[in-house]
Amino acid sequence: DNPAGILVTNLKGSTDVLQSLYDGSAPPHEVTCGGHSAPSCPQCPQGHGAAWCNVDCMWVNGGCVSVFKSDAVLNVQADRAAFLELVMVSPMDIQMVSLRM
Repeated sequence: DNPAGILVTNLKGSTDVLQSLYDGSAPPHEVTCGGHSAPSCPQCPQGHGAAWCNVDCMWVNGGCVSVFKSDAVLNVQADRAAFLELVMVSPMDIQMVSLRM
């Protein structure tokens, strides 16, 4: 139930997955679940649980969720900072943003 917003980053990787993580939308392409693909991570397990939730997805608290993976995070240089920006669709006051990397 996040407010409408668009995630923007200069990190390389599946940036469309970032948007999916934020607002629960389906990515514009299928995700890789391991030995198969699905329209989105919650559809990967197909009743098989965590064993069918891999690669673009991770099993968290009993469900399969998207994961943004990028080696670019490891290669950030001091003179070229990486950024992740949340642009809200309409103006609003925000009390807290939690980001874990």
